[in-house]
Amino acid sequence: TLKKQIERGGPLTITDPEMSRYFMTIPEAVSLVLGAGSQAKGGEIYVLEMGQPVKIVDLAESLIRLSGYIPHQDIELTFTGVRPGEKLHEELIYKEEHSEPSGIDGMTKVSPKSLDPEWPRDKLKSLRESVERGDNKACHQQLFSLLK
Repeated sequence: TLKKQIERGGPLTITDPEMSRYFMTIPEAVSLVLGAGSQAKGGEIYVLEMGQPVKIVDLAESLIRLSGYIPHQDIELTFTGVRPGEKLHEELIYKEEHSEPSGIDGMTKVSPKSLDPEWPRDKLKSLRESVERGDNKACHQQLFSLLK
């Protein structure tokens, strides 16, 4: 998207000046995923060690320079704002999760927080009843409560 915007002469649209994301080459990712598949016994969660996140604005400015232009002079950057549900920064492992070495370079094994095995049963029952009644507002509320 950024390359196409540069080819058109800009502006480059970026969500937020603080927005960051992790990047990895496809060969790196494929190698790690195959390694995890060879180690997995079933049900494990592996997280790729992605290095340091990259600010999207820094990436955009570098692409502008590599294209022979000067950022903010030849090609402008505009900030559009964070969309609903979008995060400024990715979290690879949440603080509630336990992580440990996986035995595979570049990969961490993660254990999620334990869930009460009865957790979804009551909520799903209420959701089913709301669906059967055709109560869209209640369905919406109950779906979102499942995500909390």
